[in-house]
Amino acid sequence: MLKQALGVLAATAVPFLLFTPGAQAAGSTSASAFASAAAKVCRAGKPHAAGTTAYRLESGGVTREYLLYVPARYDGRMRLPVIFDFHGSGSNPEEELEVSGMAAAAERHGFLVLLPVAAVRFQLGGHTWNVPPVEGMPDDVRFAYDALRHAAGRVCVDDDRVYAAGFSGGARLASELACALPGRIAALGAVGGLRAPRRCDRRIVPVVAFHGTADPVNPYAGGGPGYWGYGVDAAVHAWAAQNRCAPEPTATRVSESVLEVAHAGCEARAEVVLYRIAGGGHTWPGSRFRFPVDRFGTTTAEIDATERMVEFFARHARPAEAPTVAP
Repeated sequence: MLKQALGVLAATAVPFLLFTPGAQAAGSTSASAFASAAAKVCRAGKPHAAGTTAYRLESGGVTREYLLYVPARYDGRMRLPVIFDFHGSGSNPEEELEVSGMAAAAERHGFLVLLPVAAVRFQLGGHTWNVPPVEGMPDDVRFAYDALRHAAGRVCVDDDRVYAAGFSGGARLASELACALPGRIAALGAVGGLRAPRRCDRRIVPVVAFHGTADPVNPYAGGGPGYWGYGVDAAVHAWAAQNRCAPEPTATRVSESVLEVAHAGCEARAEVVLYRIAGGGHTWPGSRFRFPVDRFGTTTAEIDATERMVEFFARHARPAEAPTVAP
């Protein structure tokens, strides 16, 4: 959506490191949002270089690619949470790291970032995700599952703390994964693209979403492109119903332009929270990335979506009784 997708990564059996802007220096001692989570250790050590590494794998008979960001504090034995960070349509993982600032957040809070690469050609250039899924096109649900398993073979992953996040089209895919990978996704974070649960049965998933009321791409009230349709409030209410939350949400003024709408009293404390940004565009709140205002609208600096999202994730782990099912 913002730039052309990255070129095909060099085919090699040995992963290579990529420079990641915004990451903190090694040895950062910032307080982690996950500090209260019970420490878990791998049975066998899995040493891995810090920084960004590119990987290839076969998924559904197709060669796919993803980036894995490993924070400097990773010691090869302690299991860390994983956040999927799905890029927007026409974008790519490197640009998504600039948009979301997840690499710097990973250094502050101590989690892994898994950034898959989309494979469906996008009409405006680059690539997008197959969501809602169309038969005969790349299976991105299967790919996300395979990428997680592939990464877990190389680093120590906390299976109870795997989260799906994304921007725009990536947020739509993250919404899909929350139900399509039952027992895998502990919570969902969507920026500029939350969709209602599909084929979720009785599965409950905590949700945090961010959306501008002046979004020109995925309109807050609905309409817009054919894939969009219903509005953000409808998606939020659908998740609140899915999670069996209390009938009425509470609204809290966070700042002049930001309203927090929280659905609490949910089963298994699976809260659903929306940050509604008055006048906000199709952007990532708090991002330092320069979104073209004429195409995407304004970016608020009144709230940091990444920090809010990570703090939300840290409150939620996968329920102990959740079944783990492959797609």
